[in-house]
Amino acid sequence: MSYTNFEKALCLIEKHEKLINFKSAITADNIQKIENAWGIKFPLSYKVFLEKFGILHFGGSTIEGISAYYLQTNGIDEGIKKLHEERVILKLPKKYVVVYNLGNGFEYALDTSQMNKEGECAVKGSYAFHYQEAATEDSFEDFGDFLLNQVQFEIKNADEEEWLEEAQK
Repeated sequence: MSYTNFEKALCLIEKHEKLINFKSAITADNIQKIENAWGIKFPLSYKVFLEKFGILHFGGSTIEGISAYYLQTNGIDEGIKKLHEERVILKLPKKYVVVYNLGNGFEYALDTSQMNKEGECAVKGSYAFHYQEAATEDSFEDFGDFLLNQVQFEIKNADEEEWLEEAQK
């Protein structure tokens, strides 16, 4: 709950850094440019996530973000423009920022229209964020809860895989 779980998740990621397959951090300046281009404010935890990782492949999970590589490849301003165009093409309502896609059409997204007093917002789940009237469910109180859940899940999976490998020797 709140920023505390985000900090717990960061500690676990650091402790299990061998599970990091890819990260591509972006600068605070570029985060500000993206917020301005999209007309939204990211929660503090997500801004820190973007500055540390940009996008994070941890174990079998990809926590969506914004890749510095993508921005650098396309040029900062053009990269931000292309990211915004993708949101328009997908008809993604302005308030949502997708942070995880299960691959079966179900996604988790920040609902930036409902910031709490700590500057954090709920992570909602839905099969159709791109529809204006899509049914959503509050899945996590905030990004910190979501990230901690994903990180713990991947660590548990890695530990089970390691145990199985040892058992097969």
